[in-house]
Amino acid sequence: MSDDGIINVAPAAATAVLGYNMLQTEPDLATSNKKRTITHVGLAGSAAINDAILELRIGGMYAATLRNTTAGAVIVQPDDDLIPCDIEVPANQEITARVTDPATTNPLNLVMVIKKG
Repeated sequence: MSDDGIINVAPAAATAVLGYNMLQTEPDLATSNKKRTITHVGLAGSAAINDAILELRIGGMYAATLRNTTAGAVIVQPDDDLIPCDIEVPANQEITARVTDPATTNPLNLVMVIKKG
């Protein structure tokens, strides 16, 4: 892949509560002065598959709903959990990933592959 960056965050389950922005500790990754495209996303963790949900927004506008595809104290696996997508992110627009259904036990791991330009 000729992608220019990866966002990889994994806050503790007790931190990633309802309404928590998974990218709030990564402001330099969430916002850029250049146009970007999210090419892959993945969410893993929690106690059971599909029991944790994030809402992905670009500049406040809805872009996608993400559900965990793997359960347990795990990380996103590139061959299994990364889902191809084509989400445009205009320059100076913040990417947010808010928890709308929190993990029940294990932490969540969110990965986004980003291409600049």
